[in-house]
Amino acid sequence: MKTFSGCVALAAVTLVQFAFAGEPGIPVSTIQPAAAPAPAPHCEVPCGIYADQRRFEEMLEDTETIAKAITAVNDFQAGIDQGMIVAKDVNQLVRWINTKESHATNTQHIISQYFMTQRIKADNENYAAQLAAAHAVLVAAMKCKQDADPATAETLKNAILDLYRAYEGKEPELGHHEHGDHAPDHDATVNASVHGAEYSHGNDGHDDHGHDDHGHDDHGDDHAHAADGGLQKAVGVITTSLDFAGNGK
Repeated sequence: MKTFSGCVALAAVTLVQFAFAGEPGIPVSTIQPAAAPAPAPHCEVPCGIYADQRRFEEMLEDTETIAKAITAVNDFQAGIDQGMIVAKDVNQLVRWINTKESHATNTQHIISQYFMTQRIKADNENYAAQLAAAHAVLVAAMKCKQDADPATAETLKNAILDLYRAYEGKEPELGHHEHGDHAPDHDATVNASVHGAEYSHGNDGHDDHGHDDHGHDDHGDDHAHAADGGLQKAVGVITTSLDFAGNGK
């Protein structure tokens, strides 16, 4: 009986390979376990393609979201004081706190994984100041997680702008994103000057180029759909084979 079950299992594996082989563009030899997701915000290959300006804009957008979350948390406290809290308010409170946490973490990730790992180099002329400024952003993001004081979000924004000054050697010129109606804020303290981010190629310098972060094409979607079809066939084959083996005991 063990020999019979083994034969069934071997047949199932063979049929799985056949199912995938029938999908266009998916050779059997290329079937591999799913790879871990690529870390945002960059690849570390190194591909030599960077978008410093966009990273600063993303961190400032994180900070705006954090500030809005802090306002929502304080509004909840006001509702408690007035005895006007319902279950939906509690649900939204949890969601706002989670949002505040995730955006602060994203800013920390950009600083540590993008700037400190790949862009701030020990031979930079302004290395010590850049390192200190980057560390200040990490700490400010941590404080945003720990508190519900609007001042923590303001401190984080100022730390990001200070890093820009230390890193770029000039006053910030960053696009400003308005939440809600997406209308431009002409009174913003940050100059709304660019929506096409500055891109720099190579490991040194901050030369402006007009390239996307990664130049991938859209053909991956076709392969993904083909893989899904092959996987569904494979699951059906394995399930049928295992049922057959079980009935044969």
